[in-house]
Amino acid sequence: MDNRAITLVELPAMAFGQLNGEPVEDVFCGFKLPARAIPLLHAILLREGFADVVSINPAFNKPQGRLNPGDMERIAVADFLLISTISRTISQSRELGLLYKRLNPGGTVITGGAHVTYRPEECLEWADFVVRKEGDKTLPRLLRTLMNNGSPDGVDGISYKRGARIVHTKPAEPLTEDELSQLPAPHYDDNTRKHAWVWPVHTSRGCPMQCDFCSVSSLYGTRYRRRSNESIINDLERIHAESPKFVFFTDDNFAGKPEETKQLLRMMIERRLNREVSLCQLCASAAFDRELLRLLKEAEVTIAFVGIESISDETLKSLNKKVDAKRNKEAVRLFREAGIWIHGMMMIGGDGDTEQSLMETARWAKHNLDSVQYLTPTPMPGTKFGEAMKREGRVLTENFHLYDAQHVVLSPKNFTPYRLQEVIFDMYREFYSFRESVRTALKSVSSLKWLYPLRKMLLYFYVKKTLKMANKNPQTYAYMGWLRSIG
Repeated sequence: MDNRAITLVELPAMAFGQLNGEPVEDVFCGFKLPARAIPLLHAILLREGFADVVSINPAFNKPQGRLNPGDMERIAVADFLLISTISRTISQSRELGLLYKRLNPGGTVITGGAHVTYRPEECLEWADFVVRKEGDKTLPRLLRTLMNNGSPDGVDGISYKRGARIVHTKPAEPLTEDELSQLPAPHYDDNTRKHAWVWPVHTSRGCPMQCDFCSVSSLYGTRYRRRSNESIINDLERIHAESPKFVFFTDDNFAGKPEETKQLLRMMIERRLNREVSLCQLCASAAFDRELLRLLKEAEVTIAFVGIESISDETLKSLNKKVDAKRNKEAVRLFREAGIWIHGMMMIGGDGDTEQSLMETARWAKHNLDSVQYLTPTPMPGTKFGEAMKREGRVLTENFHLYDAQHVVLSPKNFTPYRLQEVIFDMYREFYSFRESVRTALKSVSSLKWLYPLRKMLLYFYVKKTLKMANKNPQTYAYMGWLRSIG
């Protein structure tokens, strides 16, 4: 075993992208999930024989999201600081990397995630190494090579500086399905285990859909790779034995291989792993498989996040979504008819959207969705959409802490940016108004039993509170002022 200290950190989003700043009030931050990358990498490193490994996930700290003195002490003495980051947390991740270098000049900073994969050069201004794409095999190989040889030579899938030159080694091979199935159970720190109430379970990687606005297919590949059902069941049994709370199947498409997913659901039912409601993400096409819908309901996987994106065919076409609005609407009807709660994820402000079309979208959502997320098109690094928006000169800002799909960061075709931001807030207020929540909840009591109106009312209070706090948040207030100033 190697006893050099390794510390893994995943920072939550904070206002203005500041390390240890004020918490951001939005739906993403309120719906706290344990970190996905760090617990799995922690478990892999332990399995590979690294003895002194500590994970820090300050999302559950008090004050919320801030590193505490104990966290900072551990970070300062670490031989290796591993930072997992996304676009909206890249600013505070950079700040942490620079702070660590001041505290420990001889230490090594390694960073990974989607953002750094596509912008490694800028990240090497504060990190020693960038792990590109999947880090499950790359990270332990890099650490072992550095510890043994003091050099990264021979490690695929990384970027680093050699003098003034930046070196990009050849891409690492993605994990096979067998390798995915053999991954260890994620290792959660005590603070996360105590406070988390939704546990993530990832069953697959890769997506063949290749939507222009999404980086999943470029990050994980277009081949859908799925873990074995037995390995997934082992995860579920462990979660139920230790802490029987909600499970969220975090795959971008839980039913990417429908027959295997149906067999998993049967196993969940047989082994009585359907005692708690589970959440998943599904494509609209899943609604047309009646057996799948029946099994989802029986297995209590009854809350589905569905990327509907738009009820405008023109907007769907501009986003390279290979589905039409009529089929989306029918899918929603079939899901709800089967007793599945539909959380619709809608893209607001695409090139096909107008004031009139968004009024129609708001009306349709009120009468057909159980809950909704109104997202605005965002030029994420590594996406075709992001590159197209750059070429057209429509990107308003690269302050990445605003890249949460809630802030308008592009020049829309048929709105001013300020007006589109106003419309999004108005659509949220309308959907989650007290009157609409009561009306839709009571309307569905007979078909979805008493849990439906209870969930609806609890969600109403949560979203109403979140919207109120978001509008008062200094970051939102400042950005609305800036949008107003640019016309």
